[in-house]
Amino acid sequence: MHVTLGYAKRIYGQADGPHLALGANFKLIRSGFNEANFSDDFDMTDEVFSSGNNSMAYSADVGLVFRPTEWLSIGATAKDVLEPNISISGIDDEMNVQPMTIRGGLALHYRGFTPTVDIEYTMREINGESDMKIHAGLEKWLGNSFGIRGGLNRDEAALGLSYVSMGERFGWGVDYAALYPVLNDLGGEYFTTHKVAVNLTLDPPPPPIRDLELVDGKVEITPKRSVIGEELEIRAMVENRGEIEERNVRVSVYYQDDAGMWQLAVPVQRYNFDVAERRQLSWTWSPPAKGNYTMFVAVDDRGDRIPEINGRVPEEDEDNNVGMGEFQVFLTPEGMISPRDSRLTVSKLTLYQEEEPIIPIVFFEEGSSDIDPRYEDMLKTAAERLVENPDVVINVRGYFDNMNEIGDNAEQLAIARGRAVGNKLVSLGAPKDRVAIIETGFNMGQYRVGDPVEQVIVRDQRLMMAENRRTELNAWFPAGRDFIGEVPMAAPSLSAEAKSVLSGFIGPMQGLLNSNPEVIILIEAYYN
Repeated sequence: MHVTLGYAKRIYGQADGPHLALGANFKLIRSGFNEANFSDDFDMTDEVFSSGNNSMAYSADVGLVFRPTEWLSIGATAKDVLEPNISISGIDDEMNVQPMTIRGGLALHYRGFTPTVDIEYTMREINGESDMKIHAGLEKWLGNSFGIRGGLNRDEAALGLSYVSMGERFGWGVDYAALYPVLNDLGGEYFTTHKVAVNLTLDPPPPPIRDLELVDGKVEITPKRSVIGEELEIRAMVENRGEIEERNVRVSVYYQDDAGMWQLAVPVQRYNFDVAERRQLSWTWSPPAKGNYTMFVAVDDRGDRIPEINGRVPEEDEDNNVGMGEFQVFLTPEGMISPRDSRLTVSKLTLYQEEEPIIPIVFFEEGSSDIDPRYEDMLKTAAERLVENPDVVINVRGYFDNMNEIGDNAEQLAIARGRAVGNKLVSLGAPKDRVAIIETGFNMGQYRVGDPVEQVIVRDQRLMMAENRRTELNAWFPAGRDFIGEVPMAAPSLSAEAKSVLSGFIGPMQGLLNSNPEVIILIEAYYN
Protein backbone atom coordinates (compact mmCIF):
# COMPACT_ATOMS: atom_id res chain seq x y z
CA MET A 1 0.00 0.00 0.00
CA HIS A 2 1.29 3.46 -0.91
CA VAL A 3 0.14 6.72 0.73
CA THR A 4 1.39 9.73 -1.24
CA LEU A 5 1.42 13.45 -0.41
CA GLY A 6 2.27 15.61 -3.41
CA TYR A 7 2.89 19.28 -4.16
CA ALA A 8 3.32 20.97 -7.54
CA LYS A 9 3.74 24.60 -8.59
CA ARG A 10 3.82 26.33 -11.96
CA ILE A 11 7.00 28.43 -12.03
CA TYR A 12 5.98 30.61 -14.96
CA GLY A 13 3.50 30.78 -17.82
CA GLN A 14 -0.22 29.89 -18.00
CA ALA A 15 -1.81 26.47 -17.54
CA ASP A 16 -3.29 26.46 -21.08
CA GLY A 17 -0.15 27.88 -22.75
CA PRO A 18 3.65 27.65 -22.58
CA HIS A 19 4.79 27.05 -18.99
CA LEU A 20 7.20 25.28 -16.63
CA ALA A 21 6.02 23.36 -13.55
CA LEU A 22 7.86 21.47 -10.80
CA GLY A 23 6.51 18.87 -8.37
CA ALA A 24 7.43 16.42 -5.63
CA ASN A 25 5.81 13.48 -3.81
CA PHE A 26 6.47 12.13 -0.33
CA LYS A 27 5.49 8.44 -0.09
CA LEU A 28 4.72 6.07 2.77
CA ILE A 29 5.16 2.45 1.57
CA ARG A 30 3.69 -0.41 3.56
CA SER A 31 4.45 -4.04 2.65
CA GLY A 32 2.92 -7.02 4.44
CA PHE A 33 1.07 -10.36 4.42
CA ASN A 34 -2.46 -10.99 5.62
CA GLU A 35 -2.27 -13.63 8.41
CA ALA A 36 -5.79 -14.79 7.58
CA ASN A 37 -4.45 -16.25 4.33
CA PHE A 38 -1.68 -18.32 6.01
CA SER A 39 -2.13 -22.12 5.85
CA ASP A 40 -2.12 -24.31 8.95
CA ASP A 41 1.35 -25.68 8.22
CA PHE A 42 2.86 -22.21 7.69
CA ASP A 43 6.12 -21.76 9.60
CA MET A 44 6.13 -18.40 11.40
CA THR A 45 9.72 -18.99 12.52
CA ASP A 46 10.96 -18.40 8.99
CA GLU A 47 13.70 -15.72 9.08
CA VAL A 48 11.77 -13.68 6.53
CA PHE A 49 9.22 -12.98 9.28
CA SER A 50 11.74 -12.46 12.05
CA SER A 51 10.72 -8.79 12.30
CA GLY A 52 7.00 -9.38 11.78
CA ASN A 53 4.77 -9.85 8.75
CA ASN A 54 4.77 -6.20 7.57
CA SER A 55 7.18 -3.30 7.12
CA MET A 56 7.06 0.45 6.60
CA ALA A 57 9.40 2.58 4.45
CA TYR A 58 9.59 6.15 3.16
CA SER A 59 10.53 7.50 -0.25
CA ALA A 60 10.12 10.54 -2.51
CA ASP A 61 9.62 11.43 -6.18
CA VAL A 62 10.47 14.62 -8.06
CA GLY A 63 9.49 15.78 -11.53
CA LEU A 64 9.01 18.61 -13.97
CA VAL A 65 6.86 19.46 -16.99
CA PHE A 66 8.02 21.91 -19.65
CA ARG A 67 5.59 23.06 -22.35
CA PRO A 68 7.50 25.28 -24.80
CA THR A 69 4.57 25.51 -27.26
CA GLU A 70 0.84 24.76 -27.18
CA TRP A 71 1.29 21.49 -29.10
CA LEU A 72 4.29 19.97 -27.26
CA SER A 73 4.99 18.98 -23.64
CA ILE A 74 8.22 17.50 -22.25
CA GLY A 75 8.39 15.79 -18.87
CA ALA A 76 10.90 14.06 -16.61
CA THR A 77 10.64 12.29 -13.24
CA ALA A 78 12.90 10.60 -10.74
CA LYS A 79 11.00 8.02 -8.64
CA ASP A 80 12.12 6.57 -5.31
CA VAL A 81 15.08 8.89 -5.01
CA LEU A 82 15.57 7.66 -1.40
CA GLU A 83 15.76 4.01 -2.63
CA PRO A 84 13.80 2.57 0.34
CA ASN A 85 14.23 -0.93 1.77
CA ILE A 86 10.79 -2.54 1.26
CA SER A 87 11.56 -6.05 2.55
CA ILE A 88 9.51 -7.69 5.30
CA SER A 89 12.60 -8.96 7.09
CA GLY A 90 14.38 -5.61 7.08
CA ILE A 91 17.64 -7.26 5.93
CA ASP A 92 19.94 -4.64 4.42
CA ASP A 93 20.51 -6.22 1.04
CA GLU A 94 20.64 -4.69 -2.45
CA MET A 95 17.85 -7.00 -3.59
CA ASN A 96 15.52 -5.57 -0.91
CA VAL A 97 16.02 -1.98 -2.02
CA GLN A 98 13.58 -0.29 -4.40
CA PRO A 99 15.93 1.24 -7.02
CA MET A 100 15.54 4.77 -8.28
CA THR A 101 13.82 5.02 -11.65
CA ILE A 102 14.34 7.89 -14.09
CA ARG A 103 11.71 8.51 -16.74
CA GLY A 104 11.49 11.09 -19.50
CA GLY A 105 9.19 11.61 -22.43
CA LEU A 106 7.13 13.92 -24.57
CA ALA A 107 3.49 14.42 -25.53
CA LEU A 108 1.83 16.01 -28.55
CA HIS A 109 -1.47 17.93 -28.33
CA TYR A 110 -3.43 17.67 -31.57
CA ARG A 111 -7.19 18.21 -32.02
CA GLY A 112 -8.08 16.89 -28.58
CA PHE A 113 -5.81 13.84 -28.78
CA THR A 114 -2.58 13.45 -26.80
CA PRO A 115 -0.19 10.73 -28.02
CA THR A 116 2.79 10.12 -25.72
CA VAL A 117 6.07 8.23 -25.71
CA ASP A 118 8.63 7.94 -22.92
CA ILE A 119 11.67 5.97 -21.81
CA GLU A 120 12.07 4.54 -18.33
CA TYR A 121 15.47 3.64 -16.89
CA THR A 122 15.93 1.76 -13.62
CA MET A 123 19.26 2.15 -11.82
CA ARG A 124 19.69 -1.66 -11.64
CA GLU A 125 18.04 -4.79 -13.08
CA ILE A 126 15.08 -6.28 -11.21
CA ASN A 127 14.59 -10.05 -11.41
CA GLY A 128 16.93 -10.20 -14.37
CA GLU A 129 14.84 -7.85 -16.48
CA SER A 130 16.36 -5.08 -18.59
CA ASP A 131 16.86 -1.75 -16.86
CA MET A 132 15.25 0.23 -19.73
CA LYS A 133 11.63 0.25 -20.93
CA ILE A 134 9.80 2.16 -23.65
CA HIS A 135 6.18 3.21 -23.10
CA ALA A 136 3.61 4.58 -25.56
CA GLY A 137 0.11 5.83 -24.96
CA LEU A 138 -2.85 7.84 -26.24
CA GLU A 139 -5.30 10.03 -24.28
CA LYS A 140 -8.57 11.70 -25.27
CA TRP A 141 -10.70 14.06 -23.13
CA LEU A 142 -14.43 14.28 -23.73
CA GLY A 143 -15.17 17.83 -22.63
CA ASN A 144 -13.59 19.04 -19.40
CA SER A 145 -14.67 16.23 -17.08
CA PHE A 146 -14.22 12.80 -18.71
CA GLY A 147 -11.02 11.29 -20.13
CA ILE A 148 -10.05 7.91 -21.60
CA ARG A 149 -6.55 6.60 -22.20
CA GLY A 150 -4.60 3.53 -23.21
CA GLY A 151 -0.96 2.49 -23.05
CA LEU A 152 1.48 -0.26 -24.00
CA ASN A 153 4.98 -1.36 -23.04
CA ARG A 154 6.88 -4.61 -23.40
CA ASP A 155 5.21 -6.13 -20.32
CA GLU A 156 1.61 -5.00 -20.27
CA ALA A 157 -1.24 -3.07 -21.80
CA ALA A 158 -3.34 -0.58 -19.87
CA LEU A 159 -6.74 1.08 -20.22
CA GLY A 160 -7.94 3.92 -18.01
CA LEU A 161 -10.75 6.37 -17.27
CA SER A 162 -10.80 9.73 -15.46
CA TYR A 163 -13.46 11.99 -14.05
CA VAL A 164 -12.67 15.52 -12.84
CA SER A 165 -14.91 18.09 -11.15
CA MET A 166 -13.49 21.59 -10.67
CA GLY A 167 -15.03 24.38 -8.60
CA GLU A 168 -13.92 27.96 -8.18
CA ARG A 169 -11.07 27.02 -5.83
CA PHE A 170 -11.60 23.34 -4.95
CA GLY A 171 -11.62 20.32 -7.24
CA TRP A 172 -11.59 16.55 -7.06
CA GLY A 173 -11.15 13.66 -9.45
CA VAL A 174 -11.04 9.87 -9.75
CA ASP A 175 -8.62 7.89 -11.94
CA TYR A 176 -9.04 4.18 -12.76
CA ALA A 177 -6.63 1.93 -14.67
CA ALA A 178 -6.65 -1.77 -15.58
CA LEU A 179 -3.29 -3.37 -16.48
CA TYR A 180 -3.08 -6.70 -18.35
CA PRO A 181 0.24 -8.55 -18.94
CA VAL A 182 -0.33 -9.34 -22.64
CA LEU A 183 3.31 -9.75 -23.67
CA ASN A 184 4.71 -12.11 -21.00
CA ASP A 185 3.94 -15.49 -19.45
CA LEU A 186 1.45 -14.08 -16.96
CA GLY A 187 -0.89 -13.14 -19.78
CA GLY A 188 -2.06 -16.72 -20.16
CA GLU A 189 -3.08 -16.79 -16.50
CA TYR A 190 -5.37 -13.78 -16.98
CA PHE A 191 -3.76 -11.82 -14.18
CA THR A 192 -4.88 -8.20 -14.12
CA THR A 193 -4.02 -5.27 -11.91
CA HIS A 194 -6.56 -2.57 -11.03
CA LYS A 195 -5.53 0.86 -9.78
CA VAL A 196 -7.79 3.58 -8.39
CA ALA A 197 -6.64 7.07 -7.38
CA VAL A 198 -8.61 9.93 -5.82
CA ASN A 199 -7.24 13.42 -6.42
CA LEU A 200 -8.05 16.59 -4.46
CA THR A 201 -7.09 20.04 -5.74
CA LEU A 202 -7.11 23.28 -3.72
CA ASP A 203 -6.09 26.50 -5.45
CA PRO A 204 -4.07 28.96 -3.40
CA PRO A 205 -5.75 32.27 -2.45
CA PRO A 206 -5.44 35.03 -5.04
CA PRO A 207 -2.28 37.09 -4.69
CA PRO A 208 -2.75 40.45 -2.95
CA ILE A 209 -2.91 43.61 -5.03
CA ARG A 210 0.43 45.43 -5.03
CA ASP A 211 0.76 48.96 -6.35
CA LEU A 212 3.18 51.76 -5.53
CA GLU A 213 2.43 55.17 -7.01
CA LEU A 214 4.38 58.39 -7.31
CA VAL A 215 1.35 60.59 -6.63
CA ASP A 216 0.19 62.67 -9.63
CA GLY A 217 3.54 62.01 -11.35
CA LYS A 218 4.81 65.26 -9.83
CA VAL A 219 8.26 66.10 -8.45
CA GLU A 220 8.68 69.46 -6.67
CA ILE A 221 12.00 71.34 -6.88
CA THR A 222 12.76 74.24 -4.52
CA PRO A 223 13.80 76.76 -5.67
CA LYS A 224 12.79 76.38 -9.32
CA ARG A 225 15.44 78.95 -10.30
CA SER A 226 18.88 78.64 -8.74
CA VAL A 227 22.55 79.16 -9.43
CA ILE A 228 25.40 76.69 -9.74
CA GLY A 229 26.39 75.31 -6.36
CA GLU A 230 23.16 76.29 -4.62
CA GLU A 231 21.55 73.43 -2.72
CA LEU A 232 18.13 72.36 -4.03
CA GLU A 233 15.42 70.35 -2.28
CA ILE A 234 13.74 67.59 -4.29
CA ARG A 235 10.36 66.33 -2.99
CA ALA A 236 8.00 63.59 -4.18
CA MET A 237 4.93 61.95 -2.66
CA VAL A 238 4.79 58.13 -2.74
CA GLU A 239 1.68 56.12 -1.88
CA ASN A 240 1.25 52.39 -1.24
CA ARG A 241 -2.08 51.66 -2.95
CA GLY A 242 -1.73 47.89 -2.52
CA GLU A 243 -3.04 45.41 0.04
CA ILE A 244 0.27 44.47 1.72
CA GLU A 245 3.09 46.45 3.25
CA GLU A 246 6.16 46.92 1.06
CA ARG A 247 9.65 46.63 2.56
CA ASN A 248 13.05 47.75 1.24
CA VAL A 249 11.59 49.54 -1.78
CA ARG A 250 14.30 51.27 -3.81
CA VAL A 251 13.71 54.85 -5.01
CA SER A 252 15.94 56.48 -7.62
CA VAL A 253 16.44 60.20 -8.39
CA TYR A 254 18.05 60.99 -11.77
CA TYR A 255 18.39 63.53 -14.59
CA GLN A 256 19.93 63.92 -18.06
CA ASP A 257 23.00 66.13 -18.40
CA ASP A 258 23.96 68.43 -21.30
CA ALA A 259 25.88 65.58 -22.99
CA GLY A 260 22.72 63.45 -23.09
CA MET A 261 23.98 61.08 -20.38
CA TRP A 262 21.64 59.92 -17.61
CA GLN A 263 22.97 60.54 -14.11
CA LEU A 264 21.84 59.63 -10.60
CA ALA A 265 21.38 62.82 -8.57
CA VAL A 266 21.66 60.95 -5.23
CA PRO A 267 22.41 57.31 -4.32
CA VAL A 268 19.45 54.94 -4.56
CA GLN A 269 17.78 54.64 -1.14
CA ARG A 270 15.40 52.07 0.41
CA TYR A 271 12.10 52.80 2.15
CA ASN A 272 9.28 50.88 3.88
CA PHE A 273 5.63 51.66 3.12
CA ASP A 274 2.65 50.42 5.16
CA VAL A 275 -0.72 49.64 3.53
CA ALA A 276 -2.46 52.87 2.35
CA GLU A 277 0.50 54.95 3.59
CA ARG A 278 1.22 58.19 1.73
CA ARG A 279 4.65 59.63 2.49
CA GLN A 280 6.61 62.61 1.20
CA LEU A 281 10.25 61.83 0.40
CA SER A 282 12.89 64.54 0.08
CA TRP A 283 16.52 64.82 -0.99
CA THR A 284 19.06 67.64 -1.35
CA TRP A 285 21.25 68.12 -4.41
CA SER A 286 23.50 70.81 -5.91
CA PRO A 287 23.44 71.26 -9.71
CA PRO A 288 26.91 70.96 -11.33
CA ALA A 289 26.23 73.17 -14.38
CA LYS A 290 23.79 75.75 -15.75
CA GLY A 291 20.88 74.82 -17.96
CA ASN A 292 17.27 73.68 -18.06
CA TYR A 293 16.84 70.50 -16.03
CA THR A 294 14.18 67.81 -15.72
CA MET A 295 14.51 65.79 -12.54
CA PHE A 296 12.92 62.32 -12.38
CA VAL A 297 11.98 60.25 -9.32
CA ALA A 298 11.12 56.54 -9.75
CA VAL A 299 9.72 54.28 -7.03
CA ASP A 300 10.63 50.56 -7.10
CA ASP A 301 13.69 51.14 -9.27
CA ARG A 302 17.22 49.82 -8.70
CA GLY A 303 18.64 52.73 -10.66
CA ASP A 304 21.05 50.58 -12.70
CA ARG A 305 19.25 50.98 -16.06
CA ILE A 306 18.03 54.58 -16.03
CA PRO A 307 15.91 55.89 -17.62
CA GLU A 308 14.48 52.34 -17.89
CA ILE A 309 12.78 51.21 -14.68
CA ASN A 310 14.21 48.05 -13.11
CA GLY A 311 12.04 47.04 -10.13
CA ARG A 312 11.15 43.90 -8.19
CA VAL A 313 7.53 44.48 -7.09
CA PRO A 314 4.89 42.94 -9.44
CA GLU A 315 2.45 45.84 -9.46
CA GLU A 316 -1.14 46.29 -10.58
CA ASP A 317 -0.10 49.43 -12.49
CA GLU A 318 3.52 49.68 -13.62
CA ASP A 319 2.99 53.03 -15.35
CA ASN A 320 2.48 55.22 -12.26
CA ASN A 321 5.94 54.80 -10.69
CA VAL A 322 7.72 57.80 -12.24
CA GLY A 323 7.33 61.54 -11.72
CA MET A 324 9.17 64.58 -13.01
CA GLY A 325 9.78 68.24 -12.27
CA GLU A 326 11.50 71.01 -14.22
CA PHE A 327 13.78 73.80 -13.00
CA GLN A 328 16.48 76.19 -14.25
CA VAL A 329 20.07 76.73 -13.12
CA PHE A 330 22.02 79.90 -13.92
CA LEU A 331 25.61 81.06 -13.58
CA THR A 332 26.52 82.70 -10.31
CA PRO A 333 25.96 86.48 -10.79
CA GLU A 334 28.93 88.78 -10.43
CA GLY A 335 29.10 92.47 -9.44
CA MET A 336 27.01 94.51 -7.02
CA ILE A 337 23.78 96.45 -7.42
CA SER A 338 23.16 99.31 -4.98
CA PRO A 339 19.85 101.27 -4.79
CA ARG A 340 19.99 105.02 -5.38
CA ASP A 341 17.67 105.74 -2.51
CA SER A 342 17.40 103.90 0.79
CA ARG A 343 13.75 104.89 1.19
CA LEU A 344 10.68 103.03 -0.14
CA THR A 345 7.54 105.06 -0.84
CA VAL A 346 4.19 103.28 -0.77
CA SER A 347 1.71 105.11 -3.00
CA LYS A 348 -1.27 102.79 -2.48
CA LEU A 349 -2.22 100.21 0.15
CA THR A 350 -5.12 97.83 -0.46
CA LEU A 351 -6.48 95.66 2.36
CA TYR A 352 -8.37 92.49 1.51
CA GLN A 353 -10.49 90.62 4.01
CA GLU A 354 -11.68 87.13 3.17
CA GLU A 355 -14.01 84.90 5.10
CA GLU A 356 -13.02 81.28 5.57
CA PRO A 357 -15.28 79.10 3.40
CA ILE A 358 -17.19 76.41 5.26
CA ILE A 359 -18.26 72.96 4.06
CA PRO A 360 -21.63 72.17 5.71
CA ILE A 361 -20.90 68.47 6.33
CA VAL A 362 -19.87 66.67 9.55
CA PHE A 363 -18.16 63.26 9.21
CA PHE A 364 -18.17 60.55 11.90
CA GLU A 365 -16.12 57.55 12.98
CA GLU A 366 -17.58 54.11 12.22
CA GLY A 367 -20.55 53.29 14.48
CA SER A 368 -20.33 56.67 16.30
CA SER A 369 -22.48 59.79 16.54
CA ASP A 370 -19.91 61.84 18.48
CA ILE A 371 -18.89 65.13 16.84
CA ASP A 372 -15.15 65.62 16.41
CA PRO A 373 -13.87 68.93 17.90
CA ARG A 374 -12.49 69.96 14.50
CA TYR A 375 -16.05 70.81 13.37
CA GLU A 376 -16.55 73.32 16.24
CA ASP A 377 -15.55 76.39 14.16
CA MET A 378 -17.68 75.41 11.18
CA LEU A 379 -20.81 74.78 13.28
CA LYS A 380 -20.23 77.99 15.25
CA THR A 381 -20.03 79.98 12.00
CA ALA A 382 -23.24 78.32 10.75
CA ALA A 383 -25.02 79.19 14.02
CA GLU A 384 -23.88 82.83 13.84
CA ARG A 385 -25.03 83.18 10.24
CA LEU A 386 -28.40 81.67 11.14
CA VAL A 387 -28.83 84.36 13.82
CA GLU A 388 -27.91 87.13 11.33
CA ASN A 389 -30.39 85.83 8.71
CA PRO A 390 -33.83 85.60 10.41
CA ASP A 391 -35.67 84.25 7.34
CA VAL A 392 -33.41 81.19 6.91
CA VAL A 393 -33.78 77.68 8.36
CA ILE A 394 -31.18 74.89 8.42
CA ASN A 395 -32.32 71.35 7.54
CA VAL A 396 -30.13 68.65 9.16
CA ARG A 397 -30.04 65.08 7.75
CA GLY A 398 -27.95 62.20 9.13
CA TYR A 399 -26.63 59.24 7.08
CA PHE A 400 -24.97 55.87 7.71
CA ASP A 401 -22.38 53.86 5.74
CA ASN A 402 -24.36 51.27 3.78
CA MET A 403 -21.36 48.93 3.57
CA ASN A 404 -20.11 48.54 7.18
CA GLU A 405 -22.97 50.00 9.26
CA ILE A 406 -25.86 47.99 7.88
CA GLY A 407 -28.28 46.31 10.28
CA ASP A 408 -31.34 46.96 12.41
CA ASN A 409 -29.75 49.99 14.13
CA ALA A 410 -28.38 51.66 10.99
CA GLU A 411 -31.20 54.21 10.60
CA GLN A 412 -31.19 54.93 14.34
CA LEU A 413 -27.46 55.68 14.04
CA ALA A 414 -28.17 58.12 11.17
CA ILE A 415 -30.92 59.83 13.20
CA ALA A 416 -28.58 60.08 16.21
CA ARG A 417 -25.96 61.78 14.03
CA GLY A 418 -28.52 64.31 12.76
CA ARG A 419 -29.74 65.06 16.29
CA ALA A 420 -26.15 65.45 17.57
CA VAL A 421 -25.38 68.12 14.94
CA GLY A 422 -28.76 69.87 15.39
CA ASN A 423 -28.36 70.05 19.17
CA LYS A 424 -24.80 71.31 18.76
CA LEU A 425 -26.01 74.17 16.54
CA VAL A 426 -28.58 75.15 19.18
CA SER A 427 -25.94 75.00 21.93
CA LEU A 428 -23.78 77.38 19.87
CA GLY A 429 -26.56 79.99 19.69
CA ALA A 430 -28.67 78.97 16.70
CA PRO A 431 -32.43 79.61 17.17
CA LYS A 432 -34.02 76.24 18.00
CA ASP A 433 -37.15 76.95 15.91
CA ARG A 434 -35.02 77.38 12.78
CA VAL A 435 -32.95 74.17 13.11
CA ALA A 436 -34.99 71.35 11.54
CA ILE A 437 -33.74 67.79 12.13
CA ILE A 438 -35.16 65.71 9.24
CA GLU A 439 -35.71 62.07 10.28
CA THR A 440 -38.02 60.70 7.54
CA GLY A 441 -38.67 61.00 3.84
CA PHE A 442 -35.13 60.37 2.49
CA ASN A 443 -32.66 57.51 1.98
CA MET A 444 -30.38 57.50 5.03
CA GLY A 445 -28.02 54.99 3.35
CA GLN A 446 -27.49 57.06 0.20
CA TYR A 447 -23.76 57.14 -0.55
CA ARG A 448 -22.16 60.49 -1.24
CA VAL A 449 -19.21 59.74 -3.55
CA GLY A 450 -20.05 56.42 -5.20
CA ASP A 451 -20.50 52.79 -4.18
CA PRO A 452 -17.47 51.55 -2.14
CA VAL A 453 -18.16 47.95 -3.25
CA GLU A 454 -17.04 48.84 -6.78
CA GLN A 455 -13.69 50.25 -5.59
CA VAL A 456 -10.76 47.74 -5.56
CA ILE A 457 -8.10 50.04 -4.09
CA VAL A 458 -8.24 49.55 -0.31
CA ARG A 459 -7.30 53.13 0.63
CA ASP A 460 -9.86 54.69 -1.74
CA GLN A 461 -12.56 52.30 -0.50
CA ARG A 462 -11.92 53.33 3.13
CA LEU A 463 -12.14 57.02 2.20
CA MET A 464 -15.44 56.48 0.37
CA MET A 465 -16.93 54.68 3.39
CA ALA A 466 -15.73 57.50 5.67
CA GLU A 467 -17.49 60.14 3.53
CA ASN A 468 -20.76 58.19 3.73
CA ARG A 469 -20.76 58.42 7.58
CA ARG A 470 -22.01 62.03 7.72
CA THR A 471 -24.57 64.67 8.56
CA GLU A 472 -25.41 67.28 5.89
CA LEU A 473 -26.65 70.86 6.57
CA ASN A 474 -28.84 72.60 3.99
CA ALA A 475 -30.06 76.21 4.29
CA TRP A 476 -33.47 77.23 2.90
CA PHE A 477 -36.45 79.43 3.69
CA PRO A 478 -39.43 78.42 5.83
CA ALA A 479 -42.80 77.78 4.22
CA GLY A 480 -44.32 81.01 2.97
CA ARG A 481 -40.98 82.78 2.50
CA ASP A 482 -39.46 80.44 -0.11
CA PHE A 483 -40.20 80.93 -3.76
CA ILE A 484 -38.95 79.95 -7.20
CA GLY A 485 -40.09 82.34 -9.90
CA GLU A 486 -40.16 81.76 -13.66
CA VAL A 487 -40.19 84.62 -16.17
CA PRO A 488 -41.19 83.59 -19.74
CA MET A 489 -39.12 85.21 -22.52
CA ALA A 490 -39.63 84.81 -26.24
CA ALA A 491 -36.85 87.27 -27.17
CA PRO A 492 -33.54 88.50 -25.65
CA SER A 493 -35.36 91.56 -24.22
CA LEU A 494 -38.11 91.62 -21.62
CA SER A 495 -41.64 91.74 -22.98
CA ALA A 496 -44.47 93.53 -21.22
CA GLU A 497 -45.73 90.17 -19.92
CA ALA A 498 -42.26 89.24 -18.62
CA LYS A 499 -41.88 92.59 -16.86
CA SER A 500 -45.29 92.13 -15.24
CA VAL A 501 -44.33 88.66 -13.91
CA LEU A 502 -40.93 89.89 -12.73
CA SER A 503 -42.42 92.86 -10.88
CA GLY A 504 -44.34 90.39 -8.70
CA PHE A 505 -41.07 89.00 -7.36
CA ILE A 506 -39.34 92.32 -6.68
CA GLY A 507 -41.01 92.94 -3.33
CA PRO A 508 -40.35 89.47 -1.78
CA MET A 509 -36.76 89.46 -3.11
CA GLN A 510 -36.05 92.93 -1.79
CA GLY A 511 -37.44 92.00 1.61
CA LEU A 512 -35.27 88.87 1.82
CA LEU A 513 -32.12 90.72 0.77
CA ASN A 514 -32.68 93.57 3.23
CA SER A 515 -33.32 91.27 6.19
CA ASN A 516 -30.79 88.53 5.41
CA PRO A 517 -27.24 89.69 4.53
CA GLU A 518 -26.11 86.17 3.60
CA VAL A 519 -28.92 85.55 1.10
CA ILE A 520 -28.19 85.78 -2.62
CA ILE A 521 -30.58 85.61 -5.57
CA LEU A 522 -29.67 82.98 -8.16
CA ILE A 523 -30.78 83.74 -11.72
CA GLU A 524 -30.53 81.01 -14.39
CA ALA A 525 -31.47 81.26 -18.06
CA TYR A 526 -32.57 78.35 -20.29
CA TYR A 527 -33.26 77.99 -23.97
CA ASN A 528 -35.58 75.62 -25.77
